[in-house]
Amino acid sequence: MALSWRPRGLVADALVVLAVVGILVLYPLVGQVDLASMWPLGHVLLVLAPAVLLLRRWRPVLVLLAELALTWLYFASGYPEMPIYVACIVAVYTVADRAHPLIALACGALAIAGAAWQEITTAMPPGDILMITGWLLMVVAFGAAARSRRAFLAAAERRAVIEERLRIARDVHDAVGHAMSLINVQAGAALHRIDDRPDKAEEALATIKQASAEALRELRATVGELRHDPG
Repeated sequence: MALSWRPRGLVADALVVLAVVGILVLYPLVGQVDLASMWPLGHVLLVLAPAVLLLRRWRPVLVLLAELALTWLYFASGYPEMPIYVACIVAVYTVADRAHPLIALACGALAIAGAAWQEITTAMPPGDILMITGWLLMVVAFGAAARSRRAFLAAAERRAVIEERLRIARDVHDAVGHAMSLINVQAGAALHRIDDRPDKAEEALATIKQASAEALRELRATVGELRHDPG
C-alpha cells in the first residue's frame, strides 16, 4: 500500500473531514437532539470521529477499527441518535480503496457485523439492519471499484512507458546499424585504395568520421531521453 503525502491528498482528506463535521453539526438542528445530555464524553466522541479520518490515507485499517470503537462507545453510552456512523462509512470505503482486497473484505464484514449487532441490541427493526448492511456493501463495492480503476490506469501507464522504450530501442538499432554498415563499407574501401588512390581513401575516412559522429550523437540523444523519462 503506497503512502502519499501529496498536497492534493491532504486537501481531499480535509474536505472529507469538513463534510462529516458539517453533517454532525447540522443534524442536531434538524433532528432537535439534546446536545447537553451527552456532555462531555459524547462531545469528545463526536469530535474524535471525524478527526481520526485525517489518518485514513496512511492507516486505513487502524482508522476503521478506531471508528468502529468510537461508534460503538457512543451508542453503548445511550446518547441520542447522531450520524457518527458516517465517519465509519468513510473509513470502510477507504479500506476497500486502499487496503489489500482480502483485508478490505474482512474489514467490511467486521463493519457489517458490528452494525448488525448494534442494531439488534438496540431493538432496531430488521428493515433498518438490512438497509445499513446494504449501504456498507455498496460502500465496499465503490471502494473496490476505485481501487481497480487506479490499478488499471497504473498498468496502462506502465505499458505506455514500456512501449515508448521499445520504440526508442528500435530507433537506436536502426540508426546505429545504418551507421555501422556505412563505416564498414567505407573502411573496406579505404583499405583497398590507401596505396593507389590516397585521395579516395581520405574521402572514405572522412565519411567514417562523419558517420561515427552521427551515431554518437544519436546515442547521446537517446541516453538523455531515457534519463529524463520519469518511468
